[in-house]
Amino acid sequence: LTSTRNKYDKPWITRGLANSCKTKNKLHNKWIRSRGTLSEHTCMTEYKFYRSKLRGLIRTSELNYFKQNFSRARGNLKKAWSVINSIRCKKKSLTFPSFLDINNTIIANRRMIC
Repeated sequence: LTSTRNKYDKPWITRGLANSCKTKNKLHNKWIRSRGTLSEHTCMTEYKFYRSKLRGLIRTSELNYFKQNFSRARGNLKKAWSVINSIRCKKKSLTFPSFLDINNTIIANRRMIC
């Protein structure tokens, strides 16, 4: 069984960055398993160095992704606001049904639906 909980669905996460995240997780597990041994310090420094480099790469990848999107939206306010709303994680509001069918009676009055 595989979990989709930590699936990388961000568009700036490339296949290479996803593989690097897996490597970082392996280094973290190696560091945790080596606690109390002589190699704990080397595993910790290796993990922390890799983590900081990966964090920087992800940040620059995200920055480049949004720069490209803004350059594509140059001159088009609707597209620019679409990019801004994607950054803010704001999605369009849900649409409500125009009618309800309850016991074979159709209710189309919005006040009755609410």
